[in-house]
Amino acid sequence: MNFIFTSQDECFMRRALELALLGQYTARPNPIVGAVLVNSLGQIIGEGAHLKSGEPHAEIHALKQAGELARGATCYVTLEPCSHTGKTGPCVDALIQAGVSKIIFAMRDPNPLVKNNSGLEKLTQAGIKISWGLLEQEARDLNPGFISRMERSKPYVRAKIAASLDGKTALSNGQSQWITSPESRLDVQTLRAKSDVIISGSGTVRLDNPSLNVREITGLQPVRIICNTSGDLFKNLENLNLYTTQELNKILNKPNFLIAHSNIYYQNHEQGLYFPDLKNNLKNLLNFCDEKNLNNILIEAGSIFTSAFLNQDLIDELWIYMAPCFLGSGARDMLNLPEILNLDQANRWKIKSIQLIGPDVRVVLTRS
Repeated sequence: MNFIFTSQDECFMRRALELALLGQYTARPNPIVGAVLVNSLGQIIGEGAHLKSGEPHAEIHALKQAGELARGATCYVTLEPCSHTGKTGPCVDALIQAGVSKIIFAMRDPNPLVKNNSGLEKLTQAGIKISWGLLEQEARDLNPGFISRMERSKPYVRAKIAASLDGKTALSNGQSQWITSPESRLDVQTLRAKSDVIISGSGTVRLDNPSLNVREITGLQPVRIICNTSGDLFKNLENLNLYTTQELNKILNKPNFLIAHSNIYYQNHEQGLYFPDLKNNLKNLLNFCDEKNLNNILIEAGSIFTSAFLNQDLIDELWIYMAPCFLGSGARDMLNLPEILNLDQANRWKIKSIQLIGPDVRVVLTRS
């Protein structure tokens, strides 16, 4: 359906998009959503954002702020109001009870529990005018992982690479700290904070003994999964920074440090995820994340492991931080991809954005 929107409508929806970002580090596994209530005089009378799973949705916060003034108001919301009962009640019912006269939302909710429900019909029957599609792409950009899982049954996968201008990620001896600047490393913290899961390989763990946690931003800690086919890391858990910085993940009801492996001996280990064919089929790991409502995946690993995901066509975005330096021909390459003999076989991507981060350049590439 095609709806006509005014510049004022766009202004209020942009405010709702801004509000949604208040939950970007805390709302998972739920999508982030913002809502604005506006009276007939064009005045904002209530605002809200979804901040945490199990707590009120954006519309409820806005309705509570507006109180009785919500009657006859227009509600601008970035995602179609929910019509099912989960950890909270249906927002559709709350909006009807509050007496709003119109609802404008940016995008339909791809969740089958909402999409296949009668929420819009219920609103219409209550005499509430509804329209959608205003700033839809901007709203989709807020929740790539949630949308990907609902529409493709696959989490949204980003891979982060720090490299020199000649495409090198480490010296020949493995030294890589630090190629990029403190500003780039802080930017990576925001990327981690938006991720439900960080996946790395055992080679990176042995070389750097990283924590892979969020240290600069207040929010939920991501699940950290290390792929270690043989499972030999289980013998050395207590010496890993990943182990000493773990905490309980409420989505999985497990520690937020796990080892994905193919060793049947460790099949029932508390911190293990057993996949018989992990090396050749990393998609099984993403299927596990999908089943556990883990939306956004970040790959932080060396060239061989990152290339394995790339070669299996599992990466949606590449975040490449390039430092203004050259490491030379003996240094390790950014990626380890098979040789091609024809340019038609080139692994081509679309540049989504280019931005200076301190002295470095951040290039974001996407498949679509």
